[in-house]
Amino acid sequence: MKRLLVVFFLAFGTLAGCATARTYGDQEFEKGNYNAALTRYEQAFAEGEKDWRAYHNAAKASLATADFSKAERYYAQAIRLGADIEVARELAAFYVKTSNYVSAVQMYQYLLNYEKDPRPVYTNLGAALMYAGKPLEGESFLLMAQQLDPVAKVPYLNLGILYDQHLRQPQHSLGFYKCFLTYATDEDPNRVKVDQRIRELAAKYPSAANRTIECGKPYSPDLETKSVNLKAEMEKVEKEYELFEGQAKSEESKEVVIEKMVEEDSPEKEKGTSEADRRYLIGDYEEATRIYMDQQVSKLTPLQVRRLAIGLSRLQKHAEAEMWITMALGQEETPELVRAALVSLKAIEKQDKVDELCQKFKDRAEYKEALEPCNGP
Repeated sequence: MKRLLVVFFLAFGTLAGCATARTYGDQEFEKGNYNAALTRYEQAFAEGEKDWRAYHNAAKASLATADFSKAERYYAQAIRLGADIEVARELAAFYVKTSNYVSAVQMYQYLLNYEKDPRPVYTNLGAALMYAGKPLEGESFLLMAQQLDPVAKVPYLNLGILYDQHLRQPQHSLGFYKCFLTYATDEDPNRVKVDQRIRELAAKYPSAANRTIECGKPYSPDLETKSVNLKAEMEKVEKEYELFEGQAKSEESKEVVIEKMVEEDSPEKEKGTSEADRRYLIGDYEEATRIYMDQQVSKLTPLQVRRLAIGLSRLQKHAEAEMWITMALGQEETPELVRAALVSLKAIEKQDKVDELCQKFKDRAEYKEALEPCNGP
């Protein structure tokens, strides 16, 4: 009997330890103590934790501490354990942010199996292929996205970039750029750059300016051929990129513009982060954030990640700023960063995160002004 009790307590202690590690990990994660959270989660994983939510939190904590290889590993494991579709979207966005377009192709191909609306995935898959050095394969998916929704602005923009920067067909790029302007709002951050690029292309290639594309209608120079090509490209991509196993719940997808607008043969890509730092310090946040985001994320210092987050917030690109804010807060907290975080998180209605930051810094005198958004509407 005594031996049975010993065995029982040992077994109970093991289970309790596993549960405690996970619980403590969740608590540290909610507090924003990402390094401590990772320590607890890794202990839980070693003890057999199989809940995808724990791996998802570990991935986000790794991202916040700029440990990108670990973030990728935990995201992938969460998906293998049956994570919902939002986790796959986050991993795809992570690959885009870190310029890992080959892996982004893999994830968007995976998402095609589960999304209710395939059009945004076609757009993102096409753009990822384009930027991964496979523009012809990307063309088929981008054209399909345009055909499925001829009034959506993003496929027009990505097709314009494709024919401008990759396939060097100015007559096509001009037409798609013009259609983008037809549907883009006046506040769209790409509008000015696209308008400028149209003028440059029209001046350089006068004959191309005469070519028009009928905006608002499905476009294809050869619809039947393109439909066949799409099927062939789908099969090619499926063979080339190994997909994750697992299941996901279908929800509405989000569409992103993967590639930045740049001038033809522009030297801007060669600008280093020192130029971005200079631009940031003189208040040119548009240029500073653009240059920062053209760099490999792993090459940005914690200060530059923080400046990128603050710059995006000041440009009111709040949804885009969220990932960088999370990453910057995991590296080094400052009053300026916390204020930017509060402004952006309130704008995208992440009230739980706003409350968490307000509570965390409420007793620190140096954060008094930074916490002013806590009291606002």
